[in-house]
Amino acid sequence: MRRRRACAALAILALAACGGPPPGPVRAPAQSDPGFVVMGGHELRYGTVPAAELTREVAAAYGIQPRAGVLVLSVSVLRREAGHLPAPVEASLRGTQRNLIGEPVALEFRELRTGGGPSWVAEISPTAPGIVLIDVEALPADGGPPLKASLKREFAAR
Repeated sequence: MRRRRACAALAILALAACGGPPPGPVRAPAQSDPGFVVMGGHELRYGTVPAAELTREVAAAYGIQPRAGVLVLSVSVLRREAGHLPAPVEASLRGTQRNLIGEPVALEFRELRTGGGPSWVAEISPTAPGIVLIDVEALPADGGPPLKASLKREFAAR
């Protein structure tokens, strides 16, 4: 009797080990870059989101049409001082986008005024799915050093 119970227990364990739980949902990989660059007393913050994922309210506030095939780049330039929260500052921006084999295409930044200071957005429309390379340079108007960021994003087909 003991032997039968032991065999039954081993059989149950063996069957349980064969199946296992079904695999969970696949998660999108996190971006590998930090989303900011610090130089001296200034910081360049940036982020991207597919325009199709913006809510209508957010898209309307930023003057963007939520649609497939467009990536939105958001940029802020901040002054950092010890003991104070970072504060937005005026800056001149320029940037480019390109795929892995393409020529750089200049980005057109639009300045926004929300939350007490300037920020900028640019809409990126890659010509093909794959990786899009984005370069951003900001020159703070208060005399700070140039801030440069290079990032890459995977971009799905339209």
